[in-house]
Amino acid sequence: MAIIRWRPKREWDPLGDILDLKDNLNKMINTSLRKTGDLSASFPNVDIYKQGEDYILKSELPGITKDDIDITIQDNVITLKGTKKEEKEVNEEDYYHCERLFGSFQRSFELPSVIDRKKVKATYKDGVLEVTIPLAEEAKPQQIKIDIQ
Repeated sequence: MAIIRWRPKREWDPLGDILDLKDNLNKMINTSLRKTGDLSASFPNVDIYKQGEDYILKSELPGITKDDIDITIQDNVITLKGTKKEEKEVNEEDYYHCERLFGSFQRSFELPSVIDRKKVKATYKDGVLEVTIPLAEEAKPQQIKIDIQ
C-alpha cells in the first residue's frame, strides 16, 4: 500500500493544484528514470562559474569512482559522462522507499569564451568533481594604453 500525503479538503486553490501537479509529474519522471536507467535529465547537478580567468565546473557525484567518469571538450562544449552502478544487495521487492537513481548520465554545457584545452585540469575528491578550465590568451580581456596627442 502506498503512503499518500493527506491534504484537508479546501476551497479551490489554483496555485495549490499546480503545485500538486508539479509534485505528481516529478514523481512520474523520477520513477520512469529509475526504470530506464537513464539519468541524463537530472543527474548530476553541476555548478559552473568564473573565478579569475578560469571557469570552474563543480559536480557532486556520490557513489561514483573516478574511473566511471569521462570528461571531453569539443570546441567550447564540455561534456560530462558516466555511469552510476546499482547496488544489488537489496531485492527490489524488499524496498520500502527508493529515491536514489542508477544508470548512465551525460550532461553538456557550452562555455561562453574560447578556452585553452591543453591546460584543463580535473580533480575528484570525496565525491566532488572539480574541473578548472582556463581561458585562451585571445579570450582574456586586455588593457591597451592609448596616447593622447
